[in-house]
Amino acid sequence: MVQGIYEDIAGTLRSHGLQVTSQRILIYDYLIHTREHPSAQQVFEDVFESLPGISKATVYNTLEVLSNHGLIQKININSGVTRYDGDTSVHSHLICTHCHRIIDYFDDSFLGLRVPENLWNGFEVKRTCVIFYGVCDSCREELAAQAKEKRKARKDCVVPFKRDLKQVDAWLTVKTKG
Repeated sequence: MVQGIYEDIAGTLRSHGLQVTSQRILIYDYLIHTREHPSAQQVFEDVFESLPGISKATVYNTLEVLSNHGLIQKININSGVTRYDGDTSVHSHLICTHCHRIIDYFDDSFLGLRVPENLWNGFEVKRTCVIFYGVCDSCREELAAQAKEKRKARKDCVVPFKRDLKQVDAWLTVKTKG
């Protein structure tokens, strides 16, 4: 079974004009079988378990080659870390702005998105990417619990605010005359 997967991957690499190497097979196999959207560092750490001699440079270069040949997608998110998606089918992403989790979102209604002709001046669209930024369920619950704790802590240590308006007025009078 595993050999059949490797044959399929080798065939895919060859059909895209790429040399077949064990590193490319392992990295591509990892990306097409994970539901995560790992960073290059995560790919390196996970693939390193199967291939301890692999270098970070090989992982980064392989990701770049696979991306340039359309075999994987790069996802650039606001955290500044590029993430990778082995699913190149048309789909959108939901990105949590708190934990940076990426969730695939499949909705055919986005297939019809077009750039208005008066804006594109002959621009040829190669790919459409729709990204929704928000907060995932887990983070929303965590943030709500943190906010509740902060409110409770503030309530427990609130010092009554009492100032004498006459003292403030006197201070202002001195400062504005001086």
